[in-house]
Amino acid sequence: MTDRSLVAERDDPFFRVLGSHAVCLAEAVLGPEAAEGFLRKLGESLGSWIEERYREARGVHGPLSLEQFAWVVADFKNLTGGCTRVESASETEVHFTNSKCPFAEVAPGADALCRLDAHILGSIAARNLGHVRLIGHSTLLTGGPQCRFAVHTEPREDPDAMLSLDYLPSDTAPPQEMREHLTSAAALESLRRHVGASQAALARTNRLLWALLGAASALSTRLEPRGLVRDVARYASQLAGGRAALVALAQEDHLQADGWWDGTRWHAARLRWTPGQGLAGRCAERLAPLVGGGDEALARADSGTAALWACAPILSPLGELLGVIAAQVAPGETDARLCLIEGLARQAAVALTNVRLYARQQREKVKTRAVMAKLQEKNEALAAAQERLVDAEKLAALGLFGQAIAHDVRNPLATIRAVLFALESHLDPDDAVAARARQMAVEQVQRAEQIIHDMLALTQRRPPNPTALAPGDAARRVAGTLSLPRGIALELACPDDLPPAQADPGHVQQILQNLCQNAIEAMEGAGTLRMEAALDDGLVRLRVADTGRGIHPDELELIFRPLWSRKGNGRRGYGIGLALCRELAQRNGGALTVESEPGRGSTFTLSLPVAPSG
Repeated sequence: MTDRSLVAERDDPFFRVLGSHAVCLAEAVLGPEAAEGFLRKLGESLGSWIEERYREARGVHGPLSLEQFAWVVADFKNLTGGCTRVESASETEVHFTNSKCPFAEVAPGADALCRLDAHILGSIAARNLGHVRLIGHSTLLTGGPQCRFAVHTEPREDPDAMLSLDYLPSDTAPPQEMREHLTSAAALESLRRHVGASQAALARTNRLLWALLGAASALSTRLEPRGLVRDVARYASQLAGGRAALVALAQEDHLQADGWWDGTRWHAARLRWTPGQGLAGRCAERLAPLVGGGDEALARADSGTAALWACAPILSPLGELLGVIAAQVAPGETDARLCLIEGLARQAAVALTNVRLYARQQREKVKTRAVMAKLQEKNEALAAAQERLVDAEKLAALGLFGQAIAHDVRNPLATIRAVLFALESHLDPDDAVAARARQMAVEQVQRAEQIIHDMLALTQRRPPNPTALAPGDAARRVAGTLSLPRGIALELACPDDLPPAQADPGHVQQILQNLCQNAIEAMEGAGTLRMEAALDDGLVRLRVADTGRGIHPDELELIFRPLWSRKGNGRRGYGIGLALCRELAQRNGGALTVESEPGRGSTFTLSLPVAPSG
């Protein structure tokens, strides 16, 4: 079908309007009360006019053949914006396929246009071919894809037909006055007006559809319930023409709304419906959209206009009622507006489901963090228990070893000490080397005796004998026993007005002596040893600070563990002194802590309870 003869006739005003806006012709003559008979007469008149144009363009005289009729159909369809081809043909029938509907973009879903189209083609066929039957094989909705229809010159029954109409050759020529009316200037002006109205309606529809699309996009990112409800109400108001709208969420046994949107702003209010109560309650009960009035709760949000309420249920993907959207609509717009509200309800269902899933996920995260925190606490407690167990095993082994040392080594040490003191009277006073050798031997004996004493004190757990102890006196007493190298200075800051501490004097002296000795060794012959006492947070605190090499942060707790030691300057510790100091502090109801920075020295703090007054 390459000879597009009718294309040359597009300049004709009436044909141009018909080709571009065929749907507007139906709107110009059809209203709510239009009868099928008038629609058929209109189709016959238009069919006659189209047939005449075809005959003039092709120079055809006499009745059209079935093949020529097929040309008329294809030309008519294609020139009005469609895309039609002949699928098959025989001597008695011809089948057509529409891959593009001419009315799809103008009036989708208008089945009256399908019937008008059928009457146009059926009347042409009947005038030329006799009794024919037009059969449609697709759903009668304008704009439906792959529309198929056929014309039979030998009518027969087709059980699969969606549309079956018979046309007879009698009385198919349109009256002259109808033809003249259709081609008059008044008719063309009426068509132009309806074209404008149709385009305005299409623009409004597009705006509403874009608003619905925008709502779907915006709601998908909302994760806070209250803000989501207000957004849904605002979009519902927009889709309802700027009238009042609200969202009632489903509770355990009722619906509840916390306010409504009046088209410009939010009004906070508590609205409630039980199942079946009012329009919203019936909508929730039936799980179906409803339009009406007479709802006392909705009346509180009434905008004061003569409008109805359209309600649509918000259903989860599993069919669970999540809530109801209610919006005021104009009486003449209920169907179209309700469709938009239903579309919004589907988007709101997805958004509400996402909000619920997100809230559940957050709750699970909180629970998971709590479980992990408890697990961490238990792991730390288990690690501490394991350390205590290891320390206890070390102490047990140390106790056995200390008892053996005390029994087998103390007596020889006592003999050596006695011999060294006896030698003092026999040495030449001028022999400095001999005197120094004797002194070194005495110091090593004392060191060995101190190690034995510390081992026994750490393992035997002798209970303290607490008394009121002046902290300044205890610090000065220990300072007086220290043997300081020349390069180390001693500083004392111990006020006399401090309250006494409640502790065993022997234990306190042993702790301070051990801390001072460690400080002297850490400074390696040069630095400042500072001892101070203070009252802080209701506790007496005795501090021993040095300017030595300091302690690495990873070792701050390890230094208090039994048999762990790290001493520099080629000296080796036994890991007993600090473990004993902390043990003695705890036995007296106090604590021993340390603060240190590598390269800047360490500060050990002995905290003791204040002695009770009186």
